[in-house]
Amino acid sequence: MTRLALLPLPAEAAYGGLRLPFPPGRAYPVTQTPGAYQNCAATGGSHCIGNDVWAYDFGLHIGDQIAAAHSGTVIRYVAGFGIGSCDPAFRNDANYIVLDHGDGYSSIYWHISYASAAVSPGEFVAQGHPIADAGAAGIVCGNPGDHLHFAVEPTPPDGVSVLRSVQIRFDEAGEPALGSAPVSANRPRFSAQYAGGSEWVVLGSGERHPTAGLWRNTGWDSWSSTSSRLGTFGPEPKQDQPSVLTGTNRVAQSQTTVRPGEVASYPFELIGPPAPGIYRVYLRPVIDGITWMEDEGVFWLVDRR
Repeated sequence: MTRLALLPLPAEAAYGGLRLPFPPGRAYPVTQTPGAYQNCAATGGSHCIGNDVWAYDFGLHIGDQIAAAHSGTVIRYVAGFGIGSCDPAFRNDANYIVLDHGDGYSSIYWHISYASAAVSPGEFVAQGHPIADAGAAGIVCGNPGDHLHFAVEPTPPDGVSVLRSVQIRFDEAGEPALGSAPVSANRPRFSAQYAGGSEWVVLGSGERHPTAGLWRNTGWDSWSSTSSRLGTFGPEPKQDQPSVLTGTNRVAQSQTTVRPGEVASYPFELIGPPAPGIYRVYLRPVIDGITWMEDEGVFWLVDRR
């Protein structure tokens, strides 16, 4: 009777809080799974050694954008190599970036293109932030050999040495199988989530009521007071049309800068209309000149008695 060789169970639960390391909506094939799931005795795969046993390879091509799978600080940045080969002589010629998550673990992004890094040493970046372009520096085999080699490891105490990788799970894909092409749900550049403020108030003609809308920045870029607004949106009034309740079609952000994860406040006054009735103003966050963010149907209602 043939006996199956069983892989040992990991000592800890898989590390989570990760999103696929490329922009939202993109899908790339998994070209190599962790060595822990391979028959290393038979194949001797490149992920069968200590620091790669929980690494994934994704089929990004040269120039495809890599995105931060987790927020973190850049603690290692090597980007000066231009070529790669299957020859072991290229082992130390891989460009890579290491992000310290701040919780004892770091993510590593290997084989980035020469001089393509979009981050700097010591910089803190939010989840989804562009890291660099994929490439083929270092040891890369196959035709084509370009790809992204991704892993998570305990944060190196010196920020340089590579320790053993750990088992990981992606929020949108779990532990993707070889040959699958999971779609990324990583954070976009601009994204917002309603955090409070909507009211139902009773006002007389010309009476004013101070209020504010609150939205959380759930994207990877900061919002500036020069461009971050609430804009009027349908059904009442129409998109970009002035509201009788505010006298304008835009409400400005109060803070100079709202970083990813922070909450923006948009203060304004509701004004009682001349004629009695029920009035609403629907407001939606917008980065002027770039994009409208999510429409959650948020509105303020005034009962003009």
